Amino acid sequence: MDSQPNKTKKILGCIIKYKKCICSMIMQSFKKPDWQKASYYQKKKPTLQNQITALKAQVSKNKAETQYFRVSGNHVSGAGTLSTRNYRVTDSLINDVNFRDNVTGDKWVNKFLKLRFLAEADCKALRIVVYFPKKAGTAFNPTSFALAAIPDPSSFWVIMDRTITEKDASGKFSTEAFLNLWGKHTLYDSNAGSIERGELIMTVISEQPATTFSYTYGYELGYCNK
Repeated sequence: MDSQPNKTKKILGCIIKYKKCICSMIMQSFKKPDWQKASYYQKKKPTLQNQITALKAQVSKNKAETQYFRVSGNHVSGAGTLSTRNYRVTDSLINDVNFRDNVTGDKWVNKFLKLRFLAEADCKALRIVVYFPKKAGTAFNPTSFALAAIPDPSSFWVIMDRTITEKDASGKFSTEAFLNLWGKHTLYDSNAGSIERGELIMTVISEQPATTFSYTYGYELGYCNK
């Protein structure tokens, strides 16, 4: 049988263990949950890739929306002559009644030009030149050999130069194109009401037959505010 001193030791040991257990439970009740710890938020910080992805999404939201400007018409020329006609695309844009509804500033980015031409079957030749003159107000108007003359590269940045001399399956002269304008900027002088820089022109040279000649055309300019 255990002696009295041994029994006392065992009782004291149990009491000490019980106190430790109670203290541990009390301390646990005061312990902060994970969501209150600073380390919890450090683990939840976005990675560099997360930040890049979020930034790309924000830039995409702020990206200027593409606007569209469309024109179509018909041109009639005299008989038996060469006709040169300049279609000033950006001038038509600034003279449009909805210009200030769509262009918010004095500078915009030209993205693409879509065009389509259809000439009568008795047309002899049709040449279409699309370009940005390096000096606003100038145009490609060859006075001789108009169907073959080459634009001066120091004066014009040519986007397309196409001559049509053969008829299509329907017996008419036709062509269409989608031209990348490479983000060329146009600067508008709101005081003068004219293009200061970045004018876009489409020059059409046609060789008429012995009778009155006509062709129809249409183009669409895609652009966005800068």
